[in-house]
Amino acid sequence: MAKMKDAQNLLNRMNSTSQKGESDLLKTLHRQYNTYPTEIAVAGKRLKFLQANEIEGALDGVCLGESGSAEFPFWLKIWEASVVLANFLSHIPQDDNKEWLEVGAGMGVAGIFTAAFGHKMTITDHNEDAIKFARANATLNGLENIEFALLDWTRPTVANQYDYIIGSEVIYKEDLFEPLMHVFKSLLLPGGTIFLAGDVRRKSPLRFFDMLRRDFEIERSSHTLRAQDEVYVIGLYRLRFRK
Repeated sequence: MAKMKDAQNLLNRMNSTSQKGESDLLKTLHRQYNTYPTEIAVAGKRLKFLQANEIEGALDGVCLGESGSAEFPFWLKIWEASVVLANFLSHIPQDDNKEWLEVGAGMGVAGIFTAAFGHKMTITDHNEDAIKFARANATLNGLENIEFALLDWTRPTVANQYDYIIGSEVIYKEDLFEPLMHVFKSLLLPGGTIFLAGDVRRKSPLRFFDMLRRDFEIERSSHTLRAQDEVYVIGLYRLRFRK
């Protein structure tokens, strides 16, 4: 009885420490970025995500791939493509034996929704603050089936292989095409699937997919998202190793 009580006390202390760490993270991000919560609804699920007041205006009107745009912290934006990707992935049946990886996750919108649909997810980004935001967003939604890791495509340190790899608006910088292709080829399990999403107005993905055709079968479909007064057409790509 005493041992059970001691174990429960230890568990309570661990939970208290974990909750304090999560609270400290939310406070730190708020001080640094003047955050506020917003809600996104996808396939019947409504989740909360932090947004940043301090950088929001600077992103307006800047497009991925533009000269000088690389300096902007695009990971702070909730991209329309990530919402479309999350909605598409909501139709994939839950399988506890399958593992998922999100690359270039930023806020982690697609990965967090995928976890909310019951999948086992690892969220990655090369930016440490992006991972902090993704972790905070998982905390806001009470999700525990998510792991987080820093992943630099030019020096990948993730050793696992995955059944599914997902990414939204990750194909915009040509000097990262080769590293990202290597990440896909090394981290995707045989028989696995990659799902990518991006605004069809951007031309940079065309060359990237041309590079991949030697090793991957590629299918494309288009999906429309209406948000306020805007209409976005998002390309969704499914990649599998050639047999």
